[in-house]
Amino acid sequence: MRNMKVGTLAALLMMAAIGCGKVGDAPRATTDSAAVDVQKNTGGTVLQIDTARSKVSWIGAKITRRHDGGFHKFDGTVTLDGDKVTAVNITVDAASLYTDDSNLVNHLKSPDFFSVKEFPTATFQASQFVKADSPGVTHMVTGNLTMRGITHGVTFPANIQVSNGVVTAKADFKINRKDWKIVYPGKPDDLISDDVRIVFDITTKK
Repeated sequence: MRNMKVGTLAALLMMAAIGCGKVGDAPRATTDSAAVDVQKNTGGTVLQIDTARSKVSWIGAKITRRHDGGFHKFDGTVTLDGDKVTAVNITVDAASLYTDDSNLVNHLKSPDFFSVKEFPTATFQASQFVKADSPGVTHMVTGNLTMRGITHGVTFPANIQVSNGVVTAKADFKINRKDWKIVYPGKPDDLISDDVRIVFDITTKK
């Protein structure tokens, strides 16, 4: 009986660990094998992103736990034609990376992950915004996500609102990190998930 209780406890602890090691529920972005066409000049009013009210963050996970992080430094623009968003451009300072465990920061900046000395920036550029009619989703956004010098087209759902000349845009989606050659597996007994969750929470200045 005692062995059975110990075995049951061990199983519950393992399940809890696995549960803690998930990046959470978010739709998976459609990832193209290469870059997609992005218009460089869509016309309209170019609005600066208000970085004080915006966030670019991510969630990663290994078997034993998940990690929440993001980037302190980023900038960009949103182009508005009337009440329609026609372009988004975001540039992230990869070296400004942070996470909930300060001991991981240097490793995440290393060639095992973002390799920030060789690739100091990551970018997202989009000019395709297709209206959608799903709960919490107004548009499907298609653009190019570049990390470690590798660019793939991605399509993901977003909620985009325009009010009084200010744009707010929120997107929360998963990608496979290995598509951008981030392939470090983690420790044999604490493997890292291939899934990474990316969250854009953007507000522009007037």
